[in-house]
Amino acid sequence: MTLKLAIVGCGGMGLRHAFAYIELRKHFDSFDLVAVCDRHAESANHVASEVESATGRRPRVYTDFDQLLATENGIDAVDITTDTRMHHSFAIGAMESGASVLTEKPMGLTMGACREMAETAERTGKVLSIGEQYRRDPMNRLTKALVESGIIGRVSFAMKVSLSGGSALMHNTGWRALKSRAGSIIIEQGVHEIDLLIYLLGNVKHVYSATGLFTPLRRRQELNSALKNFYDHRVEDEFENRQEIRIDQEDTALAVL
Repeated sequence: MTLKLAIVGCGGMGLRHAFAYIELRKHFDSFDLVAVCDRHAESANHVASEVESATGRRPRVYTDFDQLLATENGIDAVDITTDTRMHHSFAIGAMESGASVLTEKPMGLTMGACREMAETAERTGKVLSIGEQYRRDPMNRLTKALVESGIIGRVSFAMKVSLSGGSALMHNTGWRALKSRAGSIIIEQGVHEIDLLIYLLGNVKHVYSATGLFTPLRRRQELNSALKNFYDHRVEDEFENRQEIRIDQEDTALAVL
């Protein structure tokens, strides 16, 4: 059986996922990337061209996700790589149409959205997977094995410090500055840290935290060559000609778990 896959969201992360599928296709022939979708046709076509160049097969291009689901016959799985605000609606739509879902982290903007996604997965019997990759790093897997084996003794305290200097936008991506689209940098990046701590040490019982906004103006800056390969093709209508973006979300957190 050959699984039919589709990617929705063809910005930087969508392209990175497409490259991953290209690499997997060298070793497995059990799936085909049959469609890509982005509201900007040029971004979707860029990803489709990269896939075609590497595999000889061009995914069909859509600018409307509902049209993709209605047109493509028997999509088995949808990979959601949009900004966070769209994760829940696209995931629910995909599962209700009969497709399983892999969505980028964070799962959703709110707990309500996340619960609705989980409830839809249970009701439809489809797989809902979140692309949280830190726990798959070989070093983190080794750490997990050491903790579980007891070879390093009982772990009673762990500290994770994540700091970044300057006032530049993450990956020069404007939507990450907006609470309505990203939630906050704490949600956007903090999920990595929390998931890793849970993976290594188990579920959290209590949380004490304080958050704040320390750098309200963020600069756009030239991407380095490595990031350009993934992000230079994308379109960000409302941010294209702005050198500074005012963020409206928390950018700092101190938490005790």
